[in-house]
Amino acid sequence: SIDTSNFATKADLAKKQNTLVSGTNIKTINGESILGSGNITISGGSSGGTVITPSEGLNGMVSVLTFGADSTGANDCTSAIQAALDHSNNTGQTIYFPPGRYKVLNTLYVGEYASMKGDNNSITGIGEHNGSGNKNNVVWITSSTKVFQGKSKSETELYSCKFCMEGMTLQCEQNQNSSVVFYKLLLNNANIRDCLIRSYGTVILGAMCYVTTIQHNWFLDIRNYFFKSKNINGLTDQRPASMTDSYITDNYINGSVLSNNHTGFDIHFPNYSVIHNNFIDFWKIGMDISGGQGLAITNNTFQFCMRGIFLETASHISIMNNTFGLMNYNNNKANYVNAGTNISSWETTWCGIYISYQCTEINIHCNMGMTVDKLIRINGYGYKNFFIRDNTHGNINNIIDIISMDAKTGMDDGGKNVFVQTITSS
Repeated sequence: SIDTSNFATKADLAKKQNTLVSGTNIKTINGESILGSGNITISGGSSGGTVITPSEGLNGMVSVLTFGADSTGANDCTSAIQAALDHSNNTGQTIYFPPGRYKVLNTLYVGEYASMKGDNNSITGIGEHNGSGNKNNVVWITSSTKVFQGKSKSETELYSCKFCMEGMTLQCEQNQNSSVVFYKLLLNNANIRDCLIRSYGTVILGAMCYVTTIQHNWFLDIRNYFFKSKNINGLTDQRPASMTDSYITDNYINGSVLSNNHTGFDIHFPNYSVIHNNFIDFWKIGMDISGGQGLAITNNTFQFCMRGIFLETASHISIMNNTFGLMNYNNNKANYVNAGTNISSWETTWCGIYISYQCTEINIHCNMGMTVDKLIRINGYGYKNFFIRDNTHGNINNIIDIISMDAKTGMDDGGKNVFVQTITSS
């Protein structure tokens, strides 16, 4: 499609066609010819129309503009992106998003395969609170309560999808408290990286990650949950194995201070997965973990959380080399109120790691508490096979706090292979 506004006359168009076509062959740029047939069809276009990048120049990808998407942000692109996702599912091609603004007003339904790549050269997030001010190269402005859902549109089961998304910015401008990015999807062999996802209620809701990598993303101003798999209404299985053989690393996971009851990770049964080197701040609870085996929580930084890591009925978990800071009730009480959250009903002792009831096979090693009321608090009952050692705090009296008599009895029972470091002032 050639924009006729770029040429003065139809005669000029005909002349240019003659330079391109020789008989039934279409010439290449160096004068050689390739097989072709007929004349080039020329249709009118508006002044300043979109230039479609040929798919041949995209290393096997196909441009979303080919499907009619508008990169100016003026028109709804839901139908065009849906057509592109269907094409990706049917052919395995990755959909390329050139720099621009894409308005998405309704839900997109993904098939068993979906792959998208944006042309974000870098991710800019802090201080950019709306789509018009966002300086990233590829920005989606969404309004629907669900951005991605399974093709079957089922509300009672998870839909498996190999989902790949790279170099994109998703910005929610309506329904921010109730919006969800990935809704009831089984992210199977998925890869989400180098993206900015901002101002959504929940990023991953009622979903599972299987052999999935979520790496080097910015999740900003998330209102309710980053990842929630517990107690999801309408799911046939209320306790899905929410993370298996997956890797969540090098992300900035930021909660909104506007919500009283919000949790970063609220998940059941994580299996053989790693949560590593993330910066997690402004959540009532950074991670609420129950059940599972083979989960490693390592080298993360937690700030401004009442609970950094909360364990209940958990087992086979290693918590190592994490840092907890700026987690004091008295110091943060005024800050949270000023930001719109009244924390007067919250517990007055904030802690890095909170061990609740029936936890077994737990390794807590080399964690550091800085400006946190308590680094480790142990409560409840049913402890077995604990190893707690070499954790540090600016005040040695605030390293470990055992507040339940049942917990104290269980911790003192050497027959249960429980080791708790001895704290001395020397």
